[in-house]
Amino acid sequence: MKKEFEATLADSSPVKCTIDFVGTAPEFRGQGAAMVILRHIMENTPYEQFLIEEVAVTNIPVGL
Repeated sequence: MKKEFEATLADSSPVKCTIDFVGTAPEFRGQGAAMVILRHIMENTPYEQFLIEEVAVTNIPVGL
């Protein structure tokens, strides 16, 4: 996954960012935890545009 995180945006801009992954611990799923994280990012960063390329309705745990 290192390659995916280090890739640059094809249409990069100082006001645009991508949000690639938001993981939620099983005990917090379905309670709006990911939305709180996304809202915090959107309200507390200098970016004006946020690109979320994929939204999945299923959670597949990924080991760190």
